[in-house]
Amino acid sequence: MKYPGRRCPALPVILLLALLLSGCGNDRAREESASPAPTPGASQPAIPPTAPPDYTGKLRISEVMVKNRASLADEKGDFPDWIELENLSAEPLDLAGCGLSDRAPLVMWVFPTYTLQPGERAVILCGEERTGFELSPGESLTLTGPDGSVLDQLSCDCDAPDRSLARQPDGSFAETVWISPWFENSPQGYEDYSRTRTACGLCLSEIAVANDSLPLGPENSLSDWVEIENRSEQSLSLAGCVLTEKRDEEGWPFPDRSLEPGERLLLRCDGDSPADGENTGFSLDAGGQTLYLLDGQGALLDYVYLHDLPADGSLGRGEEGGFLYYTQPSSGEENGEGVRRVSAAPAALTPDGCYEGTESLELALSAPGQIRYTLDGSVPDESSPVYEGPLTISRTTILRAVSREEGALESPTVTYSYFLNEAHSLPTLSLVVDDAYFFRGVYDNNNKGPVLDANLALYDGDHSFNHRCGVSMKGWTSLSLPKKSLGVTFSGRYGGALEADIYGRGLTEYEDLSIRAGQDYTFAVIRNELVQELCLENSESLLTQRSKYCALYINGAYHGLYCLKEDLDRQFYASRTGVSKHSVEMLRFPVLPDTDFYRDVMAPVWNRDMSVQENYDEVAAHLDLDSLIDWILFEGWCGNTDLQGNTRVYRSPENGGKWTFALYDLDWSFWYENTDFVILLGAHGNSGEMLPALANGLLKNEQFRTRCLERYAQLIRGPLSNEALLARIDEMAAYVEPEVARDRERWGLRFESWHHEVEGLKRLITEMDWDEHSITNLCYYLRLDREEREAWFG
Repeated sequence: MKYPGRRCPALPVILLLALLLSGCGNDRAREESASPAPTPGASQPAIPPTAPPDYTGKLRISEVMVKNRASLADEKGDFPDWIELENLSAEPLDLAGCGLSDRAPLVMWVFPTYTLQPGERAVILCGEERTGFELSPGESLTLTGPDGSVLDQLSCDCDAPDRSLARQPDGSFAETVWISPWFENSPQGYEDYSRTRTACGLCLSEIAVANDSLPLGPENSLSDWVEIENRSEQSLSLAGCVLTEKRDEEGWPFPDRSLEPGERLLLRCDGDSPADGENTGFSLDAGGQTLYLLDGQGALLDYVYLHDLPADGSLGRGEEGGFLYYTQPSSGEENGEGVRRVSAAPAALTPDGCYEGTESLELALSAPGQIRYTLDGSVPDESSPVYEGPLTISRTTILRAVSREEGALESPTVTYSYFLNEAHSLPTLSLVVDDAYFFRGVYDNNNKGPVLDANLALYDGDHSFNHRCGVSMKGWTSLSLPKKSLGVTFSGRYGGALEADIYGRGLTEYEDLSIRAGQDYTFAVIRNELVQELCLENSESLLTQRSKYCALYINGAYHGLYCLKEDLDRQFYASRTGVSKHSVEMLRFPVLPDTDFYRDVMAPVWNRDMSVQENYDEVAAHLDLDSLIDWILFEGWCGNTDLQGNTRVYRSPENGGKWTFALYDLDWSFWYENTDFVILLGAHGNSGEMLPALANGLLKNEQFRTRCLERYAQLIRGPLSNEALLARIDEMAAYVEPEVARDRERWGLRFESWHHEVEGLKRLITEMDWDEHSITNLCYYLRLDREEREAWFG
């Protein structure tokens, strides 16, 4: 269906596209524009050669978009990269013969005849059919004049989508989200460009990401939401229309209904609930997400790049075009008074982090607006001091600041932690909670409900990060302990997923992290990480968390030795396997009867004989067998007594749809004599009924038994041997020892008791002859006689 007036492109777009499509060219354009060759023998008048004009200092690059995702659409509804040129002179400039290249002098796109008036800007859309090249981060862009001289060059050092490199008054380039193609690079230029983006048909009228006030859905959840509006003068059908985060994905199909002129439709955007007729099934991101509204033929109706959305505020269409920020959402009603921009957050000119051997430190900030700050971890408000110059500190300090520009919303609060002479041997982790008093109550009362606004920063060289987050209590029985675990989330409310190389494995996306104390903190400290690290090193199929021991500070006060860990959410599996997060299904044991895992795996294992190959094959078709085998062997080997509730399985149709196991929460490993394989295969301790039944049922199959025995023989005579295990215990204990003394003091424990616990762990391994004992127990449950044991294990 064609929507009347659904696109209202700005006049500069039309003119520029006509220019480029009619006259774009390369070296061939120069040949075609040359004078015809003279007739041989004919008398020719003497014409003095005309030197090509010199545009040095007259023509320059003024703005460049390297990753256009939802900032400027062309006539087809696509989003090409673009380059803006500016005429600095007081005279018209004919651009014919000027060139642009991303690989000068090898490839050059030559301008057609076009006159750029004094002070005017032209926007060139890139692409194979236009300029013959697209822009890429890091490459060099060159502008040449008609005489071949280089007029301007720019390194395209911008890897963030929908942020341009804009020329500043001093001639430098700065990355900005407030783009202004065809207009000056200023707040007014952004305002002028925004006004060209008018809406005439179905459009995105309002979006809220950090919704704290509008209950939606069957459970009145505070989910993100999007409002669609019909701004035409006739009824428009939504049949076939799609709302999507990415142009190359199917997206969410609208219900088969129509919107009357001026009518609005409110949609929930809850990524934790299945998509239905009112919920898109995906959440939104306040810190950088695209959103597209498409018609039944896939044509673009409207688009927006979401960024800097305020908590409990919204982004909506203004009457004069473009989008405005609102501190009070107006779902179902006409949008009210808003502002065009959000103030730029203060930047720290003094890098935050750890400083040793210094008596004092000078802290400097920079922002285009007025800065207010605090030095006690609290959020600045109107009563906070105004920043007038560098601040001097002589002890560990949390600096928080906001900025307010004229005509813009106040910036988000930024947090910079400065640790002076703390002398930690481990990385430093700084959690700063906005409401410290309320957080204290949540912590002391073991309240897992609230998610409090906070900021998390890690200071560890190239693995560092600083990101807004939400923080909540984490754990079950461990909540009763004085030292508790915390969970942090990087949801859309806080600017979206964290991208950081925390564990030295390359840039990875995290939606959640765990700050784990662990129930072993009063004992040996290292049990959980000991088993997980050995799993990471020796299993390619069994999932488990990566870890980083840290010295944790909360609102500037030392809180102890903690472990920063990946959280076992859907993004964890997606990042490990390369699938999309939305395709991931995650289950926690014990699984419910209405799940595919129960129907396809548990029920057949319980009710059918797995020694019959046909029965086994049907179940095995749904399992990553290497993952399951390693899970059985690692859990059995370490004698973990706390299995039920701590086992996770994942799958995605994008990589075959087989269930993969994860090894999690191993504080109760290597605790007691005669627990290795006894807890799991003997159905003792907190193993439940499903996990022992699953393992024992499949072990009745000869093929599965053989694979398990082959794998365990490989592990126990190598990386899981007593010798290897004891060496790893010594290595990990030596690594955390410098921090353990301070942690024990913080929590009222004796440092000597930790040494006693570590030595006790080692004695258990040695005196039990743990590897041989585990072989004995495994052989017992598999009913192997002496000859079979010797055949497998020597």
